[in-house]
Amino acid sequence: MGGYVAFAIFRHAPSYFQGLILGDTRPQADTPEGVEGRKRMLALVREKGPAAVADEMLPKLLGPETRERHPEIVDRVRALILSNSPESIAAAITALIALGVTRLALISPPWFSTEMDQHGVGYFQSQGFEVVHSGPAGLPSDQQAIEPSELYEWVRAQTPESAEAVFIGGNGLRAVGVIKTLEENLCRPILTANQVAFWQALALSGSREPVVGYGRIFGLQVAAAKSV
Repeated sequence: MGGYVAFAIFRHAPSYFQGLILGDTRPQADTPEGVEGRKRMLALVREKGPAAVADEMLPKLLGPETRERHPEIVDRVRALILSNSPESIAAAITALIALGVTRLALISPPWFSTEMDQHGVGYFQSQGFEVVHSGPAGLPSDQQAIEPSELYEWVRAQTPESAEAVFIGGNGLRAVGVIKTLEENLCRPILTANQVAFWQALALSGSREPVVGYGRIFGLQVAAAKSV
């Protein structure tokens, strides 16, 4: 369940417990510094866009020697960051905070290299999240050739028990059709780049229309996205 959920249930319904085993988890919330760091990154991407995020993140993702001797790697990582819309970057962080997630599985598009996937891992880690699994999906690189059933089976097979949520990256990866089924099967939130951008847009617009079948995150759309 995760330390947060286990302790919350224990506080509200201790009579249901005879004991509690916590394995590979933690009960404590983020430090104030960690929360402020995430909020600062959100403000940065909203005010100045992905370019400002790239400037902030490159020294954290790449060491001094790499930045000095391998400008081609620097350019590649910068291009990867810039390929994401500011809405998706900000919304992904906001959604994970709103859900109380600290450990996630990251599924990258099949056209990402392992190196590009690892830079994505570094970004989430720099925001205080623990990435317990990552890797490009072992599916066709042609977007039109990916069947929803194939994506469903890949994510289901690759998600470890320790992951509190799954984030499927890439605005070009069509994943909306598998969100509901994956959440029912894996019993944890499933987030995608396009889904979280839409979720936050609805929340910021003040919409109270219910959205059903596109992920648990929409149950938090009014309360959470405005407060982060």
